[in-house]
Amino acid sequence: RSIARSKAQVKFVTFEYASNVWQEPLSGVVADLAKDGYFCFLITPERLVPVSPPFWDVAYELPMWSNLFCGLERDPDLSALVQLHAGAVGLWPLLPRTFLAGHAGGDEEPLSLAAAKKVCTDLGAACLGITCDCPAD
Repeated sequence: RSIARSKAQVKFVTFEYASNVWQEPLSGVVADLAKDGYFCFLITPERLVPVSPPFWDVAYELPMWSNLFCGLERDPDLSALVQLHAGAVGLWPLLPRTFLAGHAGGDEEPLSLAAAKKVCTDLGAACLGITCDCPAD
């Protein structure tokens, strides 16, 4: 089961966990991955929740279906991926409590998030970003 013994280089690992199905506790799997140099996260829609030591909590083994993501702790791509998932970087970075003055193209009509992204992309350099009434963290 050890990735360290694998001949293939493994950059990222994702897996599904359910305590009522698995034969072994999640804590052991996460601990073994940590020994092999991986840092693991519980995948949620809002963020990646760190579960590797020292962040481990027995609550992560509650009987529910969970998806986990692990990457090599020293790999800069792991940090970039965590930031992308959080919306902190990328094509449409999430910047809470930020203001953009004016309206690109003069259109002041509220749009859905998808429609606003399309309009902004179509406007090109004339559009500096989009704003929304999204709840702040």
